[in-house]
This record gives sequence, structure tokens and C-alpha cells, in this order.
Amino acid sequence: MSRTSFIGFCILSTFLVIAIFAPFIAPYDPWEPGYPFLHPSLAHPLGTNDIGQDIFSELIYSARISLFIGFFTAFISMIIGTLIGLIAGFINGYWWWSPTRAVHLISSPRIRADGVLVRGTRACEDFGVMKYKKLIWITYFIHLCRC
Repeated sequence: MSRTSFIGFCILSTFLVIAIFAPFIAPYDPWEPGYPFLHPSLAHPLGTNDIGQDIFSELIYSARISLFIGFFTAFISMIIGTLIGLIAGFINGYWWWSPTRAVHLISSPRIRADGVLVRGTRACEDFGVMKYKKLIWITYFIHLCRC
């Protein structure tokens, strides 16, 4: 295992442990309102927001949502990309080259940058980031199955 792979594994493992044990790690209930706009202190390490919720507890609980979106997106992309790649590999003619050309078009750096800029401003609306990640990861799996 390479050094960078090990570091990535350690980071992902840390997030998984935090997500699983969030109710035991978080000092407060992230949805419980309290005193708004408290400065960081020993009681509230990152302070509180405008309705008094502890920001540190919200950060710990948000690991669950982030990991769900990441794993779900990768899983769906893997299924769709593998199916399209397998079909493109077995059928000749138009279906043989069109998915490959679509992969090259979508995977270009210019289109990726545009997608990040467009979706980055509307990330919370109907899982916009998840849709964009699926599109990019599907192209990866199509290319992997075609080769």
C-alpha cells in the first residue's frame, strides 16, 4: 500500500468512526436550540449559530450526511457506468463508439470546471453536487469497462 493510499484510508476511517459514534462524541444535540451567537469556549468549542445550536455538534453529525452522499453517488455511478460500458463493449457500430466519445467530452477539464462552478452555487438544491458527481463517475466506469 502506498503512503498516499494509507493516508486516505486513515482519513476515511476517521470520518467513518466519527459518523458511527456521533451521538457519543457530540457534546450537545445538534438540533437543540440554546443561546445564540456564543463565542467559542470550553463548553462550545466552535460557538453557537443564530438559533443557539452548537456548531461543533452539527459538524460531527454532518459527517453522516457527507459519507452517505459520497458512497451513494459512487455506488449508483458504478452500476450505471458498468452497465453502459458492458453494453458498449458487446455491441458494434454506433453504440460501440458513442459512449466512448461521450466520456471524452464529459471528462474534459473545461466541462468539469464549469460543472463545479454552476453546481457549487446551488449545492443544496435537490442534491446538485450528487448529480454532477454521478455524471463524472459514470464516465469513469464506462471507460473502465470499455478498455
